[in-house]
Amino acid sequence: MPGTGSSPTEKLQLLYKISLQLSSTLNLDDVLGKVLSLTVSTLGASKGSIFVLGSDGRVVRRLLARGDLPLEDSRQVVARVMEVGLAGWVYRHRTPAIISDTRDDKRWVTFSDDTTTPRSALAVPLVRGEIINGLLTLVHPQPGFFSNYDVELAVAIAGLAAVAVEHALLFAQVNAERRTLAAVLQSVRAAIVVTNAEQRILLLNPSAAAILETDPQEAIGKPLEAIIANPSLLQLYEQSSPDMIAPITGEVHTADNSSFNATLSPVPGVGYATVLHDITFLKRLNDLKTESLTAVSHDLRGPLGIILGSAQMMVQHAQEQSEFIELITSAVDRMRTLVERQLDLSRIEAGQHLEWETAPIQEALDDVLIEARAQAQLKQVQFSAHCSPDLPPIRMDRMRLGQAVANLLDNAIKYTPAGGRVMLSAGKDPDQEAIVIRVTDTGPGIPPEALPKLFSRYSQVDSVQTVEQQGVGLGLAIVRSVAKAHGGRAWAESELGQGTTFAIAIPYNSAPADGSS
Repeated sequence: MPGTGSSPTEKLQLLYKISLQLSSTLNLDDVLGKVLSLTVSTLGASKGSIFVLGSDGRVVRRLLARGDLPLEDSRQVVARVMEVGLAGWVYRHRTPAIISDTRDDKRWVTFSDDTTTPRSALAVPLVRGEIINGLLTLVHPQPGFFSNYDVELAVAIAGLAAVAVEHALLFAQVNAERRTLAAVLQSVRAAIVVTNAEQRILLLNPSAAAILETDPQEAIGKPLEAIIANPSLLQLYEQSSPDMIAPITGEVHTADNSSFNATLSPVPGVGYATVLHDITFLKRLNDLKTESLTAVSHDLRGPLGIILGSAQMMVQHAQEQSEFIELITSAVDRMRTLVERQLDLSRIEAGQHLEWETAPIQEALDDVLIEARAQAQLKQVQFSAHCSPDLPPIRMDRMRLGQAVANLLDNAIKYTPAGGRVMLSAGKDPDQEAIVIRVTDTGPGIPPEALPKLFSRYSQVDSVQTVEQQGVGLGLAIVRSVAKAHGGRAWAESELGQGTTFAIAIPYNSAPADGSS
């Protein structure tokens, strides 16, 4: 009904009620729904549409009179209306407009599947300062339905709506940014702790909560010292000050022997942000490097002493040079083996020079078995091998897998006295979904306390009969690294006096550990 609320007092009361309703929510869809329903009911329109515009004038959200349109059709309708229709005209001219009869006005766009055609239309821009952030269109089946007073009232409502839409858009933007920040903090592996200037916790991401062993929700708002018991981290905060500019760095250690590189940075207007990066692996790698250098130096010292002593003896005893030459050759060979195995182990663990292919496992074993039979014959050890005929192809580095099996066979044959037996078998293990290669010998066995460290670098069992005693302590470490690179594992089973079985399990339904495919 045109002319609703014709007195200034009634108009102000109406706008006040509308402003209260529009300010009751910050959800954009709720705001758009309220704007449309309140304006339609206030001006007595039959239906309406509202567009929300971006800074470039593109429609970013819409509420159409025809809500039954599929998404793609509604996009085409909006594009057409903005191009040649009434809403587009209002946007370009930045002024409200009335169409008394849609049949006589070219600004009204009719679509082929329209079931009814309204006769009157009114459109106003939602203006906030110099920016048009929306367009509101009302229609009615009666010609000449909307008056100039309706335009004035619609413009006033549109002004309130423009503010509500802007607030809703800002709220949606803040929520989106908050969700993005939360998603980043949830997924990032580094631990992040944010506190205010009084060092009360504002934020803990899951990584930080796990390290500090606390609930991130319970920690919010509490003093730092009430949540964090780690002295090295608290010491970092003790160095902070309100006027600090440069970040403070330090190393944080936890009860489980983990190490973190911590950086505490000032955040203007907030307080402090601390980021902890896990450097446990790097610390252990450095320790391992030191251990490796120590072990290599120790193992090289013996061969070098032999070489030096033999050379000196050669000078003094020219007639007995052949014996010394053999000693020198043996020592050099041990040094060469040590260096080659050390390099092999480093390359395998780093995933370098691995050439993946999918093939039957027998192809990795053929050459290895030929050499093992010859070695066993020289040692007078009985050797047998059996591979199940139904083994599926696996993804493998043929050379490295063969090298691992060769190491096991070489150890087993050396370990087994003359007249003993060495057996190789390869079969499917459905429980592990893997092909398991086992090398079993009838040697003296390995003490139980030595089994857990057999596959460690430079590990040697304290027995004159052990496999690694005459080696460099890297053969089984290579076996373990090869198995791990293939996504599998290696282990040993032994009983003193009953022999030993070494095994490698290679999955046939998974990718290699380095992610190669």
